[in-house]
Amino acid sequence: MLIEDLLLQYPKTKTLKSGDQITLRPLKAEDRASLQEYFFQELNDEDVALMKDNVRDPKVIESWCKNINYERILPLIALHDSKIVAVSTLHMREFGWSKYVGKVRLTVSKNWRRKGISRILLSEIEDIANKLLLERLWAEIVVGAQDAAIKAFEKAGYTRKAQLKRLAVDPQGNQYDIAIYIKELVPY
Repeated sequence: MLIEDLLLQYPKTKTLKSGDQITLRPLKAEDRASLQEYFFQELNDEDVALMKDNVRDPKVIESWCKNINYERILPLIALHDSKIVAVSTLHMREFGWSKYVGKVRLTVSKNWRRKGISRILLSEIEDIANKLLLERLWAEIVVGAQDAAIKAFEKAGYTRKAQLKRLAVDPQGNQYDIAIYIKELVPY
């Protein structure tokens, strides 16, 4: 299935266990201000410190929104009352050994955690990955700093395959292990 066909199914409305409704849809260029001024500013400094990119740098967010390529990275956002409350991404390759492996990232706003958004987004990413004929999903999680994420991924059927010792370092010099989680996908 082509990405363009998948995108036609959005937006989607989902109901959280709290009864709140969220809307899922791919990130658009016009979401830049909401990402920059609301979503990433709401995150804890600890969350931001262990991310792969400096999400508080306006140039980073501008680049993301200006250079959207859904065939390479599919950013899926969850909105409540038109504000972004969670972002998940499915990173894909068109060539090589990792062509059938999708890398998953997920960030939920601190005020929206433990409400079921992770479960909904991980399920949605899995559905997309299956339709794109990916065979595995891969996630890297910081052990000791992202333990809630570990629980969410494990509940979604991901299995820890490796743990890389002291790979992540926060600005205070604290070292963390990175756990590699994999989910084998079952084709439709």
